[in-house]
Amino acid sequence: MVLSISERAAAAVEGVDERILTKIKSSWENALNQVLRDFNFKREIYLEYNPLIWHVSKYPIGIRIYRSIAGTITVIEFSTPNKKIPFDIFSNSKSKKAVIAHEIAHMLDDKKWHAMNYKKIAYEAQHYITREQRAELLAFFYEPLGIIHSNKSLIKVASYISETELENQQILAYAILELLGRIGMNRTINVPLFFKKMSEDQGDDLSRLFRSHITYPYSLAGLLASPEDEPTGIVKASDLIICREKLIDYLKNQLSLQELGKEFKKRGYATKTDKKKLTEAMKKILIPRILNASNTKRMKDAKNYIQKLRLIRLKNDMIEAIKLCEKFL
Repeated sequence: MVLSISERAAAAVEGVDERILTKIKSSWENALNQVLRDFNFKREIYLEYNPLIWHVSKYPIGIRIYRSIAGTITVIEFSTPNKKIPFDIFSNSKSKKAVIAHEIAHMLDDKKWHAMNYKKIAYEAQHYITREQRAELLAFFYEPLGIIHSNKSLIKVASYISETELENQQILAYAILELLGRIGMNRTINVPLFFKKMSEDQGDDLSRLFRSHITYPYSLAGLLASPEDEPTGIVKASDLIICREKLIDYLKNQLSLQELGKEFKKRGYATKTDKKKLTEAMKKILIPRILNASNTKRMKDAKNYIQKLRLIRLKNDMIEAIKLCEKFL
């Protein structure tokens, strides 16, 4: 594995040891090649270290597609380590496979629902979290434990940025709650009370932690739905940000729980729906190529990993989501 001239220059600017970066890039390459083989995905994809996507947009990973007379060039970029985040965010090999699967899932999903119309893709990505939910669900089918680890990694990054020390159980619980929202599955847990308990345990209103989280507050997100169907819950990105700020007000004791509930209700807040409705949505969203690369053993591994979570209701929510997925395998 050899770094390109631009990657070596970026490493010098970011103060990253080239030997360390080479090892990290090699692990990304291994993950990419494995996912491409498993998905039987024939398009050539390049991998590149580009810390600018972190500095500009706080993207730990991204994808660029170039069109030219010669054809289409696809590049997956990773941005850490860098000056701000001096470590590999997705250090776990399964999480690397999971996030690459997520990026490729976007391409397959965009082709299915938008016929690669970039204006439509950009509009949904900018205004709604539905496209992200579909890709995360597809990646979860392929590498469920990796998706759990990647969500834990995002919580750890928020913890690092905000200088909020979280215990392992807090990280795991928060990550699972976020994950359930990211794949649009049921959360029977009372989300505001979950964060109230965390806030009390931390002696902190969690505002820095929430605002340091580099994704939308998926804990509050609505349920999975295909683009053909009316969604349940909050799927508009701007509404999720408003609800996050209202949640912070509640944790600062500036709003009562009842007042917070009214604010959430204005925006259609819901985290539970009928399993049949979720199953129907999954039938429409799932892509055979990804299903063919998925298996029950990985789901079982994820289920076993979840057993260490002490919060029973949240654990059960995650197990129920896994069981729902297993019906398709």
